Amino acid sequence: MNTEEFIEAIRIAVINGSIEGLESNLVKPSGRNPDNDAIERSQWYNRLNNEDRIMVLKIIKEAVETSVFGFLCVLNVVRAIESTEAKG
Repeated sequence: MNTEEFIEAIRIAVINGSIEGLESNLVKPSGRNPDNDAIERSQWYNRLNNEDRIMVLKIIKEAVETSVFGFLCVLNVVRAIESTEAKG
């Protein structure tokens, strides 16, 4: 697997999967007995008009992409995770 294939696989499996999963849980929380927070978020989301739902999904997409990018930066050792002066 080359770099481009790896990034495409991450995009499909992680980024798209996360976005689709979050959207699905906002529309209808999964499980037999979803927790109250999930139900509350779903009720709020389902009351939004279509324009606001689109905006929420854009925010989710940006958050997921930024998180994955940040994680890949840590794995690539271009972003430190230590809070001390000694890094790496």
